[in-house]
Amino acid sequence: METRRLQYFVAIVDAESITRAAEILLVAQPALSQHMTALEAEFREKLLVRSRKGVYPTPAGQSVYRYARAILRLEEAARNDIASSADNPAGQVSIGLAPYSQFSYTILPILRMIRQRYPGILI
Repeated sequence: METRRLQYFVAIVDAESITRAAEILLVAQPALSQHMTALEAEFREKLLVRSRKGVYPTPAGQSVYRYARAILRLEEAARNDIASSADNPAGQVSIGLAPYSQFSYTILPILRMIRQRYPGILI
């Protein structure tokens, strides 16, 4: 299975239209439709319901969508991990703060320092 097909599938579900997804992805609409036909053949399930109002996932398509999103996130994390080195860390970091804590008031200068020192980190 190609992750590119999963990326296309996610884009179609998000756009609710093969035509709109093709425009966003800069891929010809017939080629995108062929990729979806191949993906459905690979899973041996219909993944998309096509109608005049747009496209939406079948129950099997909803399951594939959830897994596809997770797979694409893992692929991106792997690429970021390989691209970064010990001297130049990169990737996404999430920080949780308790409301009304004192740390909430001091976080901005710390975030600015992290952004300057490690530009590859997305907070």
